Amino acid sequence: TSVLDIQSIGRAAHGVAVFCGRLTDKSKILLLLAAVSESKCLTQLLVVGDGPLLESAQSYVKDHGLEGRVEFFGAVYNDSE
Repeated sequence: TSVLDIQSIGRAAHGVAVFCGRLTDKSKILLLLAAVSESKCLTQLLVVGDGPLLESAQSYVKDHGLEGRVEFFGAVYNDSE
């Protein structure tokens, strides 16, 4: 499991997008992945979240050769509370 480092993302933010939310039909995660696949400008997508479409999203990434451009972090919780 990777650790999400917001500060390093900020330093290399050109061409980087972050999806944060539940992976469901309503969130349109598969549509977002299709857009990343077609994009020349968006070089990296960081997906923070979990849900019923996680396996489908991971399969889409593998099937379309996006492993180097899309990274899944799973659910992230605020441990400071």
